[in-house]
Amino acid sequence: MEVFIDVDDIPQNYVEIEVSPANVLFDSYIVDPQNIDVESTARFDLQGIETAVMVNGTLNQRDDIDKSWTVEVAIPFNDLKSENGEQITFGTEIKINFYRLDMSQGMERGMYAWSPTGASFHKPSVFGKLILK
Repeated sequence: MEVFIDVDDIPQNYVEIEVSPANVLFDSYIVDPQNIDVESTARFDLQGIETAVMVNGTLNQRDDIDKSWTVEVAIPFNDLKSENGEQITFGTEIKINFYRLDMSQGMERGMYAWSPTGASFHKPSVFGKLILK
């Protein structure tokens, strides 16, 4: 599961959060979606993020059929970077998107997005909008 968050509506920079079914967390700060420097962006560390995963099946066993998995992520919005320096508070509008890759054995690779972006997930200009209330 992946979450992309653009708090300042500048499409060149945004936060990417990934959580695997094994509850492995990857968080990064993208500064150029056309030429992502994975090593550099991976140095970003979103303090205070919490994740939990429940798997209805087995991990890393391709010879069985899993039913589902669920992930819960608590994101500390106050720790997100904002180039324009605005505080994230009630009423703040954030561009956000949620993705899921499904690479089940024997099936065509599935790519799912809350707000479809086409061939690349890294298109903040078409992320959905979330208004904090």
